[in-house]
This record gives sequence, C-alpha cells and structure tokens, in this order.
Amino acid sequence: SREPLAVRERYGLYTGANRKGQRGGEGLPHLGQCMLLARRLIEAGVRLVTVCAGRRGDQAWDTHRDHFPCLKAAVPMLDQAFAALLEDLAERGLLEETLVVAVGEFGRTPKLGQLITAAGASADGRDHWPWCYTSLLAGAGVPGGLVHGASDKLAAYPSREPVTPENLTATIYAALGIPADTEIRDTIGQPHRLILGQPIPSLIGA
Repeated sequence: SREPLAVRERYGLYTGANRKGQRGGEGLPHLGQCMLLARRLIEAGVRLVTVCAGRRGDQAWDTHRDHFPCLKAAVPMLDQAFAALLEDLAERGLLEETLVVAVGEFGRTPKLGQLITAAGASADGRDHWPWCYTSLLAGAGVPGGLVHGASDKLAAYPSREPVTPENLTATIYAALGIPADTEIRDTIGQPHRLILGQPIPSLIGA
C-alpha cells in the first residue's frame, strides 16, 4: 500500500512485530484492511461499498458459545477500524456526502444459554434474538452523538421509539435522496414499492 504509515496504523494494519506490513498473523487484520479499501473505493467514486465485519477463517460474531471471549477479540478490532474509516472520510471531506451504516441482521439473547433457534446456545453463549438490537449511522447529514430509541434494562425489547427494518431502510433511502414513491418492476413487469417504511425524522433532519 502507498498509504502513509500513520494512516495504515490508524486502521490497525501494522502493529507490534509486523510493522513492515507483511501479510498474516496480526500484521494485517482483515477488517482494518477492508475498511481502508472501502475508503479508497469511496474516494475513487464507487457508489456502494459493503464490508463484512467478520474475521477470516471463523465466525467472530456468531457467539452461540464463548460469547465474551469472542467479543473480547472482535469488538476492539471493529472499534478501531470503524472509527478509522469515519475519521479518514471526514478528514478527506467525504463523510458529509457518504452514508455509513453498521448493522447486523439480528441481535443476541439477553441472557446466556437461552435457546431460541435450532442452533441453540451453550451455557456461555447467546442465541439469535430478533426483537431488539442496534444499528449505527454516520455521515450524510446524520447528527453525530444522537441516540434514537431505547431498550428495557435487559436489552430484550424496545422501551421507546422502536425502529423496524422497513423504517431503517426508508431512512437510508431518504438520506440518499431516493423518492419515497419509487417503484421497481419484477421480471414480469409487475410494480413493487421500493420503500415500505417511514424515515426517522431525527436522523435525516426532516
């Protein structure tokens, strides 16, 4: 990479014994590499970039067992790489025109060992939990530091201002300037509404 060393270190690419940047081990964490590549693609004009926040060779967030050890390994890597992406985009004047969304498809059970799906969970793991989880949006005019909604004390169910996947999608489309009445057509020409929910006003300044 021709990126300055300070930029590469910001993403956690070259640390400890691997400062020369050789691949493998802890020298080039996969997520930091992907986030840096995402910034470069955005800078080059690519309109949609997706980064998977798993680590190579395992299921870092699939914590049906060893929940806390898995998070102890995965969360710092995500924190560093995601923060580096936002800082990098902001310094280059790209964040205000780029919507960054961090989201998973479900959360995790409020208590260890709860069995919800066929996959289950061990005594030290957490199963899938679709009723309450978080998403993060940044850039494209989204106010920084804003927290929308809240959960109960167990993080089991929303306690106020719940957001559906349809509303999150509508918010993303609104931030991108896509009209609410947009339709797409399937392979036989039938129209389908692209946006089924309502944007969240506090996130897009509506």
